[in-house]
Amino acid sequence: MTTRNPTFDNITLGGKGNDSMIRSLDIAKDLYINSLGNLKFGCNGTLVVENSALYDGSGGDLAVGTASYCAHFINARKNEVKHGIKITAGKASDSNPETVYLLAQDGNGTAIGALRHETGGNFSVNATSDERLKKNIRDTKYQGLNIINKLKVRDYEWKKNDLTNTSFIAQELLKVYPKAVSGDVSDYEEETKTGNPLMVANSELIPILVKSIQELSNEVKELKKKLHPDCSQG
Repeated sequence: MTTRNPTFDNITLGGKGNDSMIRSLDIAKDLYINSLGNLKFGCNGTLVVENSALYDGSGGDLAVGTASYCAHFINARKNEVKHGIKITAGKASDSNPETVYLLAQDGNGTAIGALRHETGGNFSVNATSDERLKKNIRDTKYQGLNIINKLKVRDYEWKKNDLTNTSFIAQELLKVYPKAVSGDVSDYEEETKTGNPLMVANSELIPILVKSIQELSNEVKELKKKLHPDCSQG
């Protein structure tokens, strides 16, 4: 039996300073506990977390309100497969329209990216690239082939499980195309090899790859003109 009583419009639990508790809980419709004992929000429910909240420093499963992030979920199972967050959304029919599973917004509420399932069946990460949000649009200064030829594609094994992978090394890519390297670069020290791990955003290389193909295409056209000067080029 599902318990839906009482229902709340707003709940606010106090807390100041470093107190680890919910500072603000706003629920649009109702809050209830289902037959499995799980806490549920109504269809339009919203959880608003301010500062620290629900933090179990002893290694519990849920930590909300860390120093830099508003939420931190921990799967504390031992010796088992550990998964992250499960999101169920969209229609159950085969003709499922586009479904946004995660929408990221900046501090002003402007969408900057989304994790979505498209009508055609593709599941993709989308970054905002609207012309209306940009200015001084111009052709890139980068020479695509020059960058691509400097990239080092590496085979390596991960230290934690010895699995072989083929990709880039963040420190090497940083010297060729820094825009594709993310993480706290300033925290990494070349000499001591200390600091937080650097990350590679492979999608940042796509415009450079496109630029390289365009450059190669132009070179092919020029070669054709030299080999066949009497032939018109389409």
